Amino acid sequence: MTSSVVFAQNDSYAVMDIVEIEFNSQVKYGNAYMDVDVWIELKKEGSSSEVYRIPVFWDGGNVFRVRLVPTSPGKWTWKVINETVENADRSFIGRSGSFTAVAANVSSNPNKRGFIRVASNNRTLEYADGTPFFYTADTSWSALTEVFGFSKANTISGISFQNYISTRKGQDLTGLM
Repeated sequence: MTSSVVFAQNDSYAVMDIVEIEFNSQVKYGNAYMDVDVWIELKKEGSSSEVYRIPVFWDGGNVFRVRLVPTSPGKWTWKVINETVENADRSFIGRSGSFTAVAANVSSNPNKRGFIRVASNNRTLEYADGTPFFYTADTSWSALTEVFGFSKANTISGISFQNYISTRKGQDLTGLM
């Protein structure tokens, strides 16, 4: 007997929320990372432009997951693309579901405006809703060295990496390179 579990079992999510679906396979794979290549189709009802193919990923043992993101309000459906299941693993074949996406509160999190894309002028960036995105970043050459302790300051820099990131976030930086 096989099963798939919707990890976050809600009927409604905000736009840009992550909807995670878990599949538990009964098949023992020699190398699940390489042996399983399953894809999900995520589609907004009534829209031909909002159709996405998302890969399922292995999460250890016999657990596989997919993370779906609704990009606009409305009813969304997902289904396993059966043709991508190479060995007829019953954990995936015929699985499907649906949920509703509601408008997100963009005042509390501007990233809920959608994915970032190149604007129509081909020179700037914008969110999916057309709001300009201004990329401001800091380059921290020492981020992955012993200059920073991860959660505790050390004698070299006097600040932890977590504090460094919090400081940059407070300065409204949108990236770290």
